[in-house]
Amino acid sequence: MSSSYQLLFPGKTVFGRGKFAELAEELAALKERGKFCYVTGRHGADLVRQTLLLRTGGVVFSEISPEVTLAEIDALVDTARENCVRYFVGVGGGSAMDAAKAGALLYHHEEPAAEFFYGRAKLDRRRVGLILAPTTAGTGAEATANAVLRDPVTEIKQSIRHATMHADLAVVDPALTDSCPARVTACSGMDAFTQAVESFLSIRANDFTSPLALRAVQMIFHALPGAFRGETAARDLMAEASMITGIAFAQSGLGAVHGLCHPLGSVLHLGHGESCALLLESVLRRNFRAVPEKFAVLAKACDCDSAEQWIAAVAALRDQLGLPGTLKTGQLTEEKIQFILANCRSGSMKCNPVFLPDEEVRALLTEQRKA
Repeated sequence: MSSSYQLLFPGKTVFGRGKFAELAEELAALKERGKFCYVTGRHGADLVRQTLLLRTGGVVFSEISPEVTLAEIDALVDTARENCVRYFVGVGGGSAMDAAKAGALLYHHEEPAAEFFYGRAKLDRRRVGLILAPTTAGTGAEATANAVLRDPVTEIKQSIRHATMHADLAVVDPALTDSCPARVTACSGMDAFTQAVESFLSIRANDFTSPLALRAVQMIFHALPGAFRGETAARDLMAEASMITGIAFAQSGLGAVHGLCHPLGSVLHLGHGESCALLLESVLRRNFRAVPEKFAVLAKACDCDSAEQWIAAVAALRDQLGLPGTLKTGQLTEEKIQFILANCRSGSMKCNPVFLPDEEVRALLTEQRKA
């Protein structure tokens, strides 16, 4: 593990069923300081209007797609500027929260989002308030200092990052996940599980992050099937585990699954959780050779007798959730493999416990198209 590390967190994190109701009170107290821009997906707009907007006023920006585009961020920033907002409030899944983070950061920047996405302009600190509340249990975006964006023209999907992208306040209320369809619960849950596993295995893992990541692995492995069935107690555990995971991997980084997920999901238009489910088993089998002792710990945490049994149990969990283990014939063409190879060398890939050269990545991808 790393002998030195830096820890960055949201200014304040509140967890608990029913805590979202208290957010309206807290925002009402801030109302005199400036206007709010509520950032949400189309499905979260009603929740915002019914619970927050009536108390605080402001503007709702709900034109956020599952994969946030650069154009959406530019439109969000324009809307916020037109309304002279003082606070960005992201309520929704990872996309809504990432959009709120990016919008808040870029609010005082003159250049469009593309300039920062491609590293042509330098990011300055965030200067407006930022509050986040997740409605899914998966991304952990309420605890991280990055926003995943996509350029539909180039099909590149990557993050913009800045230390001041951490929220001033994160409110995690499991009740907001109760209305999640089973499919959303499965995809977001597999994302959270993959993040917890990769945080634990990361070469940047440390004595702070590892216990958190391991606990999240254990919680998600046992709770996700129940959450998938709609059980309230399991949803509570999933929301807490997702939050814990976000805190952990924000410090430790991730691994090859996430390094590959962005370009794979972009060219195949797969949801992030689906991409995680598709790649996790194959990446685990390769990582085992580098850190077998960590796999033994993961297996024990999930009540498995061996690493092999645990990897098989992870695959069985994926199947139980109805998520893909392989691709259909013809989905992954040579051109798309070349795109993935050219765009997978991210920070996540660098945190993987074993280096995967291009030929190994190609072999891994080829495994996914046997169906």
